[in-house]
Amino acid sequence: MGYELYYEGRITFDRPVRLARPDEEDCLSGLARFFTPVFEQAEGTSTGRYVTGFQVEEEPADWAKSWPWHEDFVAIEEFARCHQVTLTAQLRWQGDGCPSNPADDRGHVVFDVHGEHHQVPDSSNNDQAVEAHRRRSCTCYGDPAPHPTPAPSPAPVPELLDVADFNDARLDEDENVARAVSGATVIGEPGAWQSSPTGDEWEAHSSDHHDEELLVALRPGLPRPPEVMSGQWGAVVAATPDPADPDADSPMPALVHAARHDPARVLAEVQAKRLFNESWRQLIAEIDSESHPERKQRLTAIRQGLDRTAFHLAAAHHKHPDYRPEWRM
Repeated sequence: MGYELYYEGRITFDRPVRLARPDEEDCLSGLARFFTPVFEQAEGTSTGRYVTGFQVEEEPADWAKSWPWHEDFVAIEEFARCHQVTLTAQLRWQGDGCPSNPADDRGHVVFDVHGEHHQVPDSSNNDQAVEAHRRRSCTCYGDPAPHPTPAPSPAPVPELLDVADFNDARLDEDENVARAVSGATVIGEPGAWQSSPTGDEWEAHSSDHHDEELLVALRPGLPRPPEVMSGQWGAVVAATPDPADPDADSPMPALVHAARHDPARVLAEVQAKRLFNESWRQLIAEIDSESHPERKQRLTAIRQGLDRTAFHLAAAHHKHPDYRPEWRM
């Protein structure tokens, strides 16, 4: 019958894959002979679940020639490249040969930096040998690769653009709120402003007894506002200690927090994040149109760091209904 192999275990993705349509899931089920997709339940998706990897299906899987197993691996590796996920194997293999050292005919599977599988025999199962396979500096696929390519990106381009759109939408919301607040009328009348004892803030009071205080800013050298009704920023808090509760918390932490997050600062942060998002989009587009392999590779390595930053920015709004769980890193 010739040499045959058998595998058991599973292949996992570094992040869940979201399929856009139910028919994509149907096609996935027929992708491989001996592997079946592994799903995870997820709300807010058209199929109601994500794909998290593949596992050897016990029923159809059996001793077989190496080529049908190889075809399964190639199909899964192509799926991973299409969705730009990194593969990790928890797979054991066994051959039916009769080598002098049985450990030469059994072992585990690792995926290299190109996303292709390698059979590592137990006879050479040491850290140095495994790392050689991971870096593709072995002879499994011909000559050793002196300069391995970087690992796949955390997400495919369409999903990256979805994250960019999500972050832009949150920045729009922050900007709209900041502009609305900074243009609103505040308490007090012209002439009701006074400098604080330290001289680094401006306050307005709603009564002669100064029992309510509006903090405009807390910055050294702040110029006095020309008029109260121009809509300066502030937070109204009770500033007079309560005689009945002398141990009550001081309002100063709230005042300082309000001053540090006035609309001017919010708008400056929005602008800075917009510039990051714009640069990230431009880099994504540049990589997509780049035809030179080495330059494309270098740009992709740069983009991967920006990808993580963008995903972290999105995670700050993880409670927003448009946030997707698979974006969490």
